[in-house]
Amino acid sequence: MFSDYKATAIHWLQATAGNSLAALHVGPSGHVSSTVAEQHDHSPFNAAFDALVEQTLLHYNVSGLAIAILNGSSTFARGYGMASAKQPVTPETLFLTGSTTKAFTAAAVSLLVDDNENHPDVQWTTPMCELIGDDFVLADDYLTRHVTLQDALSHRTGMPGHEMSYGQEGSTTRYIVRSLRYLPITKPLRTSFQYCNIMVAAVGYVIEKLSAQSLAAFFNEHIWEPLNMTSTYLTLDTALRSEKAIATGYRWSESKNDFCEVKYPNETAGEGAGAMVSNVLDYAKWTRMMMTRSLPLSPAAHKALLTPQMIMETNIYGIFGTALYGQGWMLQTYKGVDVVFHGGKVYGFGAMVFYIPSRNWGTVMFANTHLSSSMAIDVLVWSLVDDLLEVPITQRNDHNALHEQELAQMREMQNPTLAREIFYPSSRRGDLPTSLPLEKYSGTYYHPAYKELSVEYSNQTLGGTITRSSLTLELKMQPVTGNFFFCIGHVVGDPDTPFYTPAEFRIDATGQATELGILLEPAMAPEKIWFMRKTSSA
Repeated sequence: MFSDYKATAIHWLQATAGNSLAALHVGPSGHVSSTVAEQHDHSPFNAAFDALVEQTLLHYNVSGLAIAILNGSSTFARGYGMASAKQPVTPETLFLTGSTTKAFTAAAVSLLVDDNENHPDVQWTTPMCELIGDDFVLADDYLTRHVTLQDALSHRTGMPGHEMSYGQEGSTTRYIVRSLRYLPITKPLRTSFQYCNIMVAAVGYVIEKLSAQSLAAFFNEHIWEPLNMTSTYLTLDTALRSEKAIATGYRWSESKNDFCEVKYPNETAGEGAGAMVSNVLDYAKWTRMMMTRSLPLSPAAHKALLTPQMIMETNIYGIFGTALYGQGWMLQTYKGVDVVFHGGKVYGFGAMVFYIPSRNWGTVMFANTHLSSSMAIDVLVWSLVDDLLEVPITQRNDHNALHEQELAQMREMQNPTLAREIFYPSSRRGDLPTSLPLEKYSGTYYHPAYKELSVEYSNQTLGGTITRSSLTLELKMQPVTGNFFFCIGHVVGDPDTPFYTPAEFRIDATGQATELGILLEPAMAPEKIWFMRKTSSA
């Protein structure tokens, strides 16, 4: 890419850190005007905060960031850094907002629950199979009959993520929902929190079936238009057609010491789980509606969305209390104050919506660099929160130190020798030759939900490929013992973030490789996803 990108970003950040025209003030009416932020007594965009943002973006190698801060009836917004190689971020810049979409899907369900005239059969506790029939079938008959809308929206169905089971080119949301029946379940119903995008996607499909509208049309009519959210879209394609400025997604390459542009994740199926595109100004309107518990949602809807349904984690990092999950929202207590939030991540982007109801305060942050966006946003959000709550400096948590620990653990787990030892401990590992010559393992293997996995033999090496609409995974398969292999994988175009997983072939009585098992769902460990061979090797 552009080798002097970081220098360009530094120059732009320094040039705009005190630029009064870089901030917008949004009045209670929603009218936006360019203004001198420093002229407003309560504007957070002062020199100290600008310097913190600049330092944080550079420290975490984040290309650009948009921030909106809600304080009482006012909204302040500013852009920092670069949306693309030549375009700075502004408050109007569109970003992919990932899983923050889930709160909109939950809100849409609340509108159906409230509509007793047209949808008297829709309640939070209604089993999904009663609403979409045999489109919703799970591997367990009891779960099929008992999983409700509320279960799916609060990630307590017993279904793990199965992230690699969807995203195939040309698939539809209905296709994803009907594939649920082929996916292993790892926990009993309502016993564990397991974040599952495809279950929320299934809720989006329920909304479409019951309303006889696309999910985008339902959102637009019932949520976006009432809130005057005029720059919000449910898919990347519709956002691109708007011809409004949209941020480019990046990843930071340690090997190149530079930003690298990534392909937009453009998956049109399963939109309800994380496909929205918007800017911080529109999201500020949404956040204020949630914060003030106002229309278009009813008081009953607001209460239902924010009532804890599941325990997520306890004592996170040793500094927070128990994290709870409502429906599309995470709930916590910090320094005796209740906070509500939800993040979002898609490849190349990070997002956060965060508000404190008792203080009538909130913030929305969007950024456009893979992985590091969420870390930078985390540092900035908690800095603002600590300032708001007047937490003494000595009592504040060092989020940079926490993320350094996280990064160190990530780097450690990228060590192939360590990963190989975890999956195949040398003290218990045999030293058997493969049952077949490597080329005899090649072929196309198929799973009814995960679809095709291609295995090829080339240059005396066995490799696998999993193709999705927005990315392709390549696996280098190294023999360990017998028919057990160690896979070194990476996203094509992103060699800096490898991942590792074990694999195993099954051989039939005729000496043919007939099945391939790979650990693709961590919650199933050590169990694997098994693919059946479709074609014979050459």
